[in-house]
Order: sequence, then C-alpha cells, then structure tokens
Amino acid sequence: MSIRNMDALINVTNLCVNYKALEKEEGLKGSFSNFFNRKYVEIPAVKELNLHVMPGEILCLIGPNGAGKSTTLKTLSGIIRPNKGEIKVAGFTPHKRNKNFLKNIALVAGQRTQLWLDLPAIETFRLHQSIYDISEPQFKQQIEQMVDMLNVGNRIKVPVRQLSLGERLKMELILAFLHKPKVLFLDEPTIGLDFISQNQIIDFLKVYSKNSECGIILTSHYMKDIEKLADRIQLINKGSTVVTGTLDEIKSKFRQVRIVKVRLAEPLNGKVEWGDMVPEIKDSYTLIWRVEPIYMQRLLDMVLSHFKVLDISMSETDLEDILTHFY
Repeated sequence: MSIRNMDALINVTNLCVNYKALEKEEGLKGSFSNFFNRKYVEIPAVKELNLHVMPGEILCLIGPNGAGKSTTLKTLSGIIRPNKGEIKVAGFTPHKRNKNFLKNIALVAGQRTQLWLDLPAIETFRLHQSIYDISEPQFKQQIEQMVDMLNVGNRIKVPVRQLSLGERLKMELILAFLHKPKVLFLDEPTIGLDFISQNQIIDFLKVYSKNSECGIILTSHYMKDIEKLADRIQLINKGSTVVTGTLDEIKSKFRQVRIVKVRLAEPLNGKVEWGDMVPEIKDSYTLIWRVEPIYMQRLLDMVLSHFKVLDISMSETDLEDILTHFY
C-alpha cells in the first residue's frame, strides 16, 4: 500500500476496476441459449493500483495494449465508477461528478474530438466559455496566450473539418486549458501526428504545466514523447504497477546492461542454449543478447567460436528496451 501524499493533486490508493464480458457458447444453439440466459464473467482491468501526481508534474502512464491505462484515466475523470479503492482528484471523489470537480479537470483523447467539425474552433471555445462561466478577460487572455504558443492564431476561424490532424489537436488542447483546470488527462494525444506537430505539442505541454501548476497524466506508446515530457514514469501491465520512478531512476537500474547484436554469415541452424545467455532471435541471421559488461568477453568468445560472423554491434540499453523487459 502506498503512502498518501497530502500535497498531491491526484492520490490513488488500491484502485480496482472490473468489467463484465458476455460469455457465449459456440454455434447456433449457444447463440439461442445466450439470448434467453446470458452469462457474464467479471474481468479485472485495474488491480490494486497506487499513484499520485503533484502540481505541475507530468506522469506518463505506459504499458502494452490492454494494460489498463485508458480505464485508469476514465476512472480518474469520473466516467467509470471503481469497484474498490480510494481516489482524490483536486480534492474531489471523481465518480460523484461534483460540479466543481468537473470544472477542475479536462480530458483529451487523441482519437476523439470535442470540437464541432463544421464550425470554426472559436465557436466551440465560446460555447466552452458559456458552460464554464469564464469571464471575457480570462477568455481573451487564455486564447491569446495559447494560440501564440501553438502558432495557430490564423486558424481558429477556419472550420475544424478543414484543419490538419495536428491543428485539430492543438485546438483540442486550447479547449481543454481554456477554463484553467488543475488536472489534465491525455490519452495518446500525439497518435498519428508528424514529428513537427509532436514536438510543438510536447513543448507546449511542458511550458504550460509548469507555469500553471496543472498536474498531467499522459498515456502514450511513443518513447520520444515519454522521454521529453515525463517527470515520472509508471509502467502498468495487466492492471497493476510494474515499475515507477523518474526516467533517470529507471535507467540507472539497468545502466550496466549492454545490447549485443550479432549478424551471422550463415543462417542459424537449431537452438542457442548457453545456460543463462539465451539470445533473442530476430531472424535466422540476427541474434541479440542483453548482458552485463562482466560477461561481455565470455559472450564474444562463445559467439566467435560457434558462428561465422559478419558483424557485431554493441549499444547501451534505451528506454524502449528497458520497458520491453517488463512486458
């Protein structure tokens, strides 16, 4: 059990979320039987999850597909009611959906939009102003500041349907920050974007979160996003935390590991069984080992004595390799 941080914007303790799935027997008889007598199984999506986010901090929540990332964001934003656990977001219990709670959060998902496609973004901004009771001076100040930071001042009066994917996401971020939320949830915000738009959005999020002290939880499969944005990383798999810490802390645990890539002159024939030195077989000509420096000479001697080698390359473990180790 984690110790609650009383200064955190988000505190989550022992969060559990289950969902029901229909269990159907095969064939026509099974379909007919299920029509009258439906059977459900309960599947855990999040299990005993603990996390916290401080003001101005960006937490990157990462993991393979189906790990429970999106479910966690939906639970923290009040869309899903948890089965167990204690959650406080900006001082509120999310699933109660208090009006003041909703005024203090925002959720942006890269594949969904809150903008009216046939209207200019400024029209949705005005609707947002009315819903959140934003004063005219604050509205103008926020718009001017953010369109300047994101370089979209000449695009807010263009119908959203005519904007590029990157421009649409920038408008989504302006909309999300318009009411000055204390907490922002971002679900794969840079998916499908070119590298220029990705970098612009990353730079904007870093500056804005620090200046406004907005706490952000971000999910992403892009390692470059994570390395540039994350103050801390929390890797989850099958609904549970696997490892958490700053990027430097996580890398330091594996800094001694080296990646050795061997390209063979002839295709591999059979298994490579060298005790604990088991390689990843990329293809019939390529073998990859992850070893500590003290075992490097032993590995090289064994490789050169057993194979005809075209090339050997060595590199340090990067973030993607480290995280793949935990999947």
